[in-house]
Amino acid sequence: MILVQSALSKKYSAYGPIDYSKDEVISYVLYYFPLNYPKIQYILYDLIRYGNTDIFKKREIKILDVGAGCGTIPISLSFFLKSIGISEKLNVNIIESNKYFIEAFGDLKNIINSKKFGVPILCENVICGSFEDKKVFDEVNGKYDFITFSNVLNESKLSVDELAEWIIKYKNKLNETGHLIIIEPEDKTRAERITKLKNILLNKGIKDVYCTGENIWGSINKNCNHWCVYKKLIKIPDEKSFFLISAYKKGINFSYLITNKKGHVYSPRPNYTKLSDLKKIRGSIFVEK
Repeated sequence: MILVQSALSKKYSAYGPIDYSKDEVISYVLYYFPLNYPKIQYILYDLIRYGNTDIFKKREIKILDVGAGCGTIPISLSFFLKSIGISEKLNVNIIESNKYFIEAFGDLKNIINSKKFGVPILCENVICGSFEDKKVFDEVNGKYDFITFSNVLNESKLSVDELAEWIIKYKNKLNETGHLIIIEPEDKTRAERITKLKNILLNKGIKDVYCTGENIWGSINKNCNHWCVYKKLIKIPDEKSFFLISAYKKGINFSYLITNKKGHVYSPRPNYTKLSDLKKIRGSIFVEK
């Protein structure tokens, strides 16, 4: 039986590890997959506009999806890569502890590949376990273009300092043009933890860290106490099959952190004018260019 929306949302928003049953995984795919699907694409489009685009010039992209769930990130990335028309294959390694999620990803991947919706997805390795398990980490081989953590850290019992140590370890698995991306839910507690994580990484010598909202506060690559949420509107189809996400017609919200191996500073340009950019001359105010 499909889990009702309120019960699933309550379980999903809980702090700490979540053990999904098979029915709950099916409900998760129906309800959360469409909502989580666009998030990585918004980040990647910003990466193209403001960041290091060398990674998108490759014919084959390799990704490690940590806490993959039903494979939302690699599936969304597959569509994204096809839309920009350069890459021809997506090689995926996943870390996931729930066998039902692993099965769901396999089914969705096969549908995507058979319909040729995105670039072909090749799942090279499935590592069953939790990312903070040393045995799991030791199974991670090779170097990656992307390492992603989507709605994973919020389920961890580790402190922010402990999470930072693991993020550094995983970052060392990136290739020279690779990026590590963390996506978290939109609530204040988790968004603040993203900022704390960023500050800890900076204090440990990781200089290329960016998190949501820094262009507003002018605090890129600086310690700060501000937290922000990335807000985007989504268009919900009218078909009855999308009734489960009708509550999200006002949009989706999330927080994120991005860092990379090369040391390239990711710095979106603000779409507003700062007061410090204004000059007053003969009683009038104009924008200094």
